[in-house]
Amino acid sequence: MSKRKKLRPGDELQIGSRVRYPMPGGLFEAVVVEDRGDIGVNGRRLLRIRPLSEYSAGEIVWPAEDLTLAE
Repeated sequence: MSKRKKLRPGDELQIGSRVRYPMPGGLFEAVVVEDRGDIGVNGRRLLRIRPLSEYSAGEIVWPAEDLTLAE
């Protein structure tokens, strides 16, 4: 029998999910555009996100465990 994979913070996030990420000044909203996989330090899962703020230009890479689902 196969063992069930242990869920980690951020495993519920998928491409297209609206998320919030912490920055100085509060939480900002973004959309997940790419799952880069477990390529971060110590196997952290990284996601490419597109901020929805007019003050942010371009996409950024953010650790999945630091993102929360926006409602």
